[in-house]
Order: sequence, then C-alpha cells, then structure tokens
Amino acid sequence: MTGLREIATFYDPEEAHVAAGFMNANGFHVSLADNEMLMQSPTHRVALGGFRLMAPAHEALEARDLLREVRKTPNKASAPCPNCNENDFRRVKSLWFPAIFLLLMGAVVPFATNSSYLKCRKCKTRVTKNFAASMEAP
Repeated sequence: MTGLREIATFYDPEEAHVAAGFMNANGFHVSLADNEMLMQSPTHRVALGGFRLMAPAHEALEARDLLREVRKTPNKASAPCPNCNENDFRRVKSLWFPAIFLLLMGAVVPFATNSSYLKCRKCKTRVTKNFAASMEAP
C-alpha cells in the first residue's frame, strides 16, 4: 500500500462503501483498507480504526477536499420541518431497549435502536417518518 494516503475513516460499512463509490464516480482511484477483515469481524471495527478510505498520494488532498465539501452540504432529500421550514434533521435514538437490557443483563450496552421519528436540528420539532414520506413530491 505504498503511495496511498488516508482521506477519511468510517465505522459504518454502508457509509464507507457509499463514500468510496462517490469518489470513484468522480474520477478518484480510492479503495477501502482492510475492508474484508472489517466486514467479517464487526466487533473489531473500532479497535482497528474503522474503514479507511485510501487514495493515491497525488490525489489525496483534492479527494479529501471534495469529501469535506460534500459532508458540509445539507441534506435536501427530506420534507421541510412543519414548524421552521428547515431540512436539517437528525435520527433520534431510543434508549429504552439498552436501558432495559442493561438492567436485565447487568452489562454495558453500546447501542441504541432507531426511533420512529426525526428531530429538526434548528427548532427541535419531532416529525414522524410518515409525515416526511407524505411531504415528498411524486
């Protein structure tokens, strides 16, 4: 792997593969380091540094800048918030399941399940998934 530079790190395999596909579609020759091992052993993803997106040294700076620019772009795919008309939502994770599991098993649980609603980052309004799906144009 000489001549390769790390341009980003991901712990979610779907996000890593989407980023690699995006970079390849834009003409960069990127690859995911240790992809096969991390897919086979998900419990070691954090310990091994996650999925590392690698690019040739002469493309690394430009590729890193493109990826940084895309990450700053707000997501306009969802319906706007009914309260403030913004499109900046985040997924809210429910802590009930991990809390109950913690009480029953007496162990630390490092995960939470996804809830059935989104929360506007600007005004904190809760919106159900059904509302967001009904607002999308056909």
